[in-house]
Amino acid sequence: MIKIKLEKTVPIHLNALGLIIILIGLFYLLAVIVDILNLLIALPLLILGLFLATAKNGIILDKEKAKYKIAVFFLGLEFGKWKAISGFTDIAILSFNKGITALSRGQRATTFNTKVFEIYMLTKNHRERIILKRYKEEDKANVFAQDIAYKLGMEFNIYSPN
Repeated sequence: MIKIKLEKTVPIHLNALGLIIILIGLFYLLAVIVDILNLLIALPLLILGLFLATAKNGIILDKEKAKYKIAVFFLGLEFGKWKAISGFTDIAILSFNKGITALSRGQRATTFNTKVFEIYMLTKNHRERIILKRYKEEDKANVFAQDIAYKLGMEFNIYSPN
């Protein structure tokens, strides 16, 4: 079974909010000595804060059972539904330019671009795809794509939808 974690489930500002909620939950948990109501407030706050701060998206590939699961990883648990992998036959790398535009006080726009290489599992006609991993370096993306194609018994091809 291959587990690949891709990225955090929520954006960075919600990660920070999660840490704040954890601290509030811990405060209420410490105050449980005073009142049992604090326990009812503390536990949901701790669970919500931990989810916002630590949850990640990813995929689990099970070659033996020919299934995959797009999952959310949280506290050692994996949430998601299993689906058949049989429709997917190829692995390919797609490159994208990801950019951020920042505006100054004078409304001058500055754009910061970075090239990103994403590895996808594709159907035979390349119309459907599922992201497996994302890299900033092309050589690392090539190594991972060839390795995962070998492990899954798929072909490493160039993306060309029919």
